[in-house]
Amino acid sequence: MAWFFIARLLFVAAQMPQVLGILTLADLQGEKPLRLAFQRQLTHKELSVADLMQPVSQLDALDHRLLNRATVGQVVATLLEFGHPHLLVVEPGTDPATHRIRGLVSQMQVERQLGMQLPFTEIAGTFAEIEQALI
Repeated sequence: MAWFFIARLLFVAAQMPQVLGILTLADLQGEKPLRLAFQRQLTHKELSVADLMQPVSQLDALDHRLLNRATVGQVVATLLEFGHPHLLVVEPGTDPATHRIRGLVSQMQVERQLGMQLPFTEIAGTFAEIEQALI
């Protein structure tokens, strides 16, 4: 019997324990790689992980101490409020460079566990994201 595991999200690290970002299945198969390849006059195969990943600096984060006390309703409300399909869970350090990633909250995983789809609308965080949404 063969077992197959399909990862929907990977952490991107240059050197452990430093995480540079995340790469999702949607980042690889969605509109983004097609748009980037067209803009840069490249083939899909010529794009790099750095081109497609979501840098950790662009991800919203939750303090793991607050998440440990949160209800499912509060987690859902937080996902909807931030408007991103993933939220990092971090253990804060003395400065952002010393934060430690403890996990990730995924909209898809919450939906799977609740057995229902969340009324999710992704919110643009930069002018570049607004521009891309209008193209």
